[in-house]
Amino acid sequence: SDSERHQVKAGLQGVLPTSGLEVLTWDEAIPEMTAFIEIDRRMGTIIMYVLVVIVTFGIMNTFMMVVLERIRELGLLAAIGMAPRQVAGLMMAETFWLALISLAVGAVLVYGAHLYFAVVGFDWSSSFGESMELNSVLMDDMVMRSYLDWGRWLGGTVGVLLLVMASGMYPAWRASRLMPTEAMRTYE
Repeated sequence: SDSERHQVKAGLQGVLPTSGLEVLTWDEAIPEMTAFIEIDRRMGTIIMYVLVVIVTFGIMNTFMMVVLERIRELGLLAAIGMAPRQVAGLMMAETFWLALISLAVGAVLVYGAHLYFAVVGFDWSSSFGESMELNSVLMDDMVMRSYLDWGRWLGGTVGVLLLVMASGMYPAWRASRLMPTEAMRTYE
């Protein structure tokens, strides 16, 4: 954080002799990097929103296919007396459990990857060849390690769960509107 960087800078200035050396934080040494980071953050946000829209329609399409493939089954449930709201509730419960199981499996896989990259890291210097220089700062030995922000991870998980549940609402509504006689006439 900014305060930690400035504390380290102040500590180094107190320790180093005043022999004409200047201690700079990375954002003071490479101000362009701060602009690159901000541009990257904003582009990442835009790409995330585009992906959310694409994934939402993909999930909705998947659940619509589930409804269409199970028309006879849903029609049979309606024919034996299940109310439309119960059919919709059944579809929403299925959506919830599928989302919850998928989130759990995904969390285990992603947490495993996080643990690996937190310990081993990703060596960027091998990607740049011999050396890379940015504003007269040599960027050799650049290893990126994973850091997990639990608040963001929990917020993202809840957001994905809500997104999946919202994506399942229209297919559940369509399933609740099936007429038993027409649904029973559908052949698989």
